Amino acid sequence: MYKKAAKLGLRFESKVGLVNVEDLFNLPLISNTKVSLDAIAKEVNKQLKAAEEESFVTEASANSTILQLKLDILKDIIKDRKEANRAAKERADNKAKKERILEIIASKQDANLLDKSEEELIKMAESL
Repeated sequence: MYKKAAKLGLRFESKVGLVNVEDLFNLPLISNTKVSLDAIAKEVNKQLKAAEEESFVTEASANSTILQLKLDILKDIIKDRKEANRAAKERADNKAKKERILEIIASKQDANLLDKSEEELIKMAESL
């Protein structure tokens, strides 16, 4: 699909002008102020629906075929970006959980030291 897009030199209309396939990977998923993948996908989907009038006799027009390719590319990029965001959130959650566990371990170690006698602490300090 990307090979076909490259051969066709596909460009996507946005509120700031034409965007190529490579640029799509750098756009935010959703934005109220900037160009976003969601806004471009909605526009392509709207154009595709307007271009398609179901017929059981005639084949799809070249324009609707290109619009479908654009929509498929956008959906694929959106899916990848959402998966990357989910994975990043999972990594961040795991990191926070690990840090919390390490804090609890340090707290328990401190509590164990507080339970030791002064002589035991002195011996421990001298052995370091």
